[in-house]
Amino acid sequence: MFTWMGIRSSLVSQNVKLMNPLARGSSRYFNTKFFSSNASKQTTSKRFIWGKRLVLLGSLGAGVYIWDSYFNAQALTRSIRTVYTATIIAADYKINFNAERADRIEALHERVAHRLVNMVSKNGGLYIKMGQIVAMQSANLPPVYGQAFKGMFDDAPQVGWDEVSEIIKTQYNRPAEEVFASIEKTASASASIAQVHEATLWSGEKVAVKVQKPSVSKQMNWDLLVYKCMMYVYDKWIFHIPLYFTVDYVSERLRSEINFVVEAEATRSSRDAINSTNFLKGNVYVPKVYDELSGEKIMVTEWIDGIPLYNQEALSNAGLSKKQILGSLFHFLSFQMFSTKQVHCDPHPGNIVVRKVGRQPQVVILDHGLYVHESESFRKSFALLFSAVYDFDRSAIMEVMHSWGVTEPDVFANRMLNIPVDGDLGGNSESKSQEELFQEQLSQRARFVSFLNDCQRLPQELLMLGRCIMLIQKNNQMFGYPVNSLAIMGDVASRYVENKSSPRWYQRLYSSVYWFFQHIFFPGDFRVPEVTE
Repeated sequence: MFTWMGIRSSLVSQNVKLMNPLARGSSRYFNTKFFSSNASKQTTSKRFIWGKRLVLLGSLGAGVYIWDSYFNAQALTRSIRTVYTATIIAADYKINFNAERADRIEALHERVAHRLVNMVSKNGGLYIKMGQIVAMQSANLPPVYGQAFKGMFDDAPQVGWDEVSEIIKTQYNRPAEEVFASIEKTASASASIAQVHEATLWSGEKVAVKVQKPSVSKQMNWDLLVYKCMMYVYDKWIFHIPLYFTVDYVSERLRSEINFVVEAEATRSSRDAINSTNFLKGNVYVPKVYDELSGEKIMVTEWIDGIPLYNQEALSNAGLSKKQILGSLFHFLSFQMFSTKQVHCDPHPGNIVVRKVGRQPQVVILDHGLYVHESESFRKSFALLFSAVYDFDRSAIMEVMHSWGVTEPDVFANRMLNIPVDGDLGGNSESKSQEELFQEQLSQRARFVSFLNDCQRLPQELLMLGRCIMLIQKNNQMFGYPVNSLAIMGDVASRYVENKSSPRWYQRLYSSVYWFFQHIFFPGDFRVPEVTE
């Protein structure tokens, strides 16, 4: 019995030993399966969380896009496009504008110019104004900028009649059909901020109805905020060109342009000023404003039938004198600059029409939204400067320069007032190598930066007046320089200069002879002798 029990005990012991590895394997199997299942659940959970986040992010992005597109006039999209383009341009210039790549500088300028034009065209609105500023600076920029931006003064896209009629209804609390006897549903002209519809009042008078585009007011704050931020970054961190100090003044001027109440007041003021002068009355005309029909977003003026200034062929066929047209335009703007202190700063060809009154051309000035209001002290010094330039009175020129903190008079005259000065000439660029052109651009940039750094006291009125002068001189260039623009401006300025000693007889003689031969032999290439101490 003991023997049987021993054998049985031995067999049981052996079975246990044989089963232990199976038990251990089974345990490892079940443990592995458990942890594998747990890890799979965690992975699935993480994927679900990230998927949920992506769906939420996508929904948020879609919601923001829909809000921006349908309720915010795409202001956010335009801002992102601007920041992206500005960042690419800054990086491109930082990396490629150097001596090692001097042979590719022109390609760099062309690349940047086309990026800017593409951004301006897509954004529209206020960006068209900025594009026009670049177009007017073409003389001070590489030639490719002038070519790229030459279409900035073409008509902007129109807003549909449904939106226009809604704006009219909002302002008048009645439909357009009750306000006007008739109104054209297609705009006769469309600009960056507004468009004009031809209409007839119930009295039978033909009028121009200027309607602000509905997206402008929504986009303005975004656009100016981005403009301010980009100027700060370019000024302080990237190019180190002191431009940020101009932001507040430029923004203020642009904001005033979208308030048609302000424009109506400027229009009336200019109309009254013209009628008070003998040399402008009859030669220049400003349409009257219908105050009872004008408000913040709609302005109604008398309709003017005429030939746009840019239509040179039609002007020639009508037998209208280019010299008289440009002479009247320069006299008008000079009168504003040196006398009335309220200056139209957007005199591009689309804002000027010409009609025949009797046998003489009459220049009609439209769109009085962008105005500069000069201080009396600035008006006096500005008139003194142009009078002194005309008379070659160097002491008076330097007196004005010092009062404005200008230490680079030739750069100031050329870059700010578009007055070519011998000391700021770059010579014939066609005969220079790429390396020489690159070094010349570096030198001009350094002088410009030095000029701006020394001119923190520079009157900010010049920021817009410089644009105005460039525009009217561009008009003169378009017609082949029929008038001596600097001579006209200097002559008008002299009428309103106070406490200035009269030039000596030889100064008068030299001035008359100089400007005569300049105009006869070098039309459009007027040069003021270099101004030095």
